[in-house]
Amino acid sequence: MTLRGIRGPVDVRSGSGSLVLDDVESSSVRAETLDGDLTFSGTLARGGTYVFSVHDGDARIAIPESPGAVVRVATFDGEFASDFPVLLQGYGGGGQFEFTVGEGSSRMEIKVFDGEIRLLRRR
Repeated sequence: MTLRGIRGPVDVRSGSGSLVLDDVESSSVRAETLDGDLTFSGTLARGGTYVFSVHDGDARIAIPESPGAVVRVATFDGEFASDFPVLLQGYGGGGQFEFTVGEGSSRMEIKVFDGEIRLLRRR
């Protein structure tokens, strides 16, 4: 499923298949797939909430540095890479940790059970 140019709240789920959310402007995004990749590219609203969840697949999240977000990451069997500097502010053991990008005025949660997480700088 591909969604482009969305303006407003997003709540999308897929049982089997990849999700692509491109050019999103929203203060509330929830995207989940059980078996497939998840790709997000969009802006972050001050005070916004962004939740991305993948069970078996990769997550590629492209965001601007400003206004930024407090990012909580959880992965069981996968890797994490970021274009942004990562200074851990909280560590929950295993593959759970938290850090801030930019001003940190929004909240973001990225959960991947079996796959890679890539946090990219949106250009």
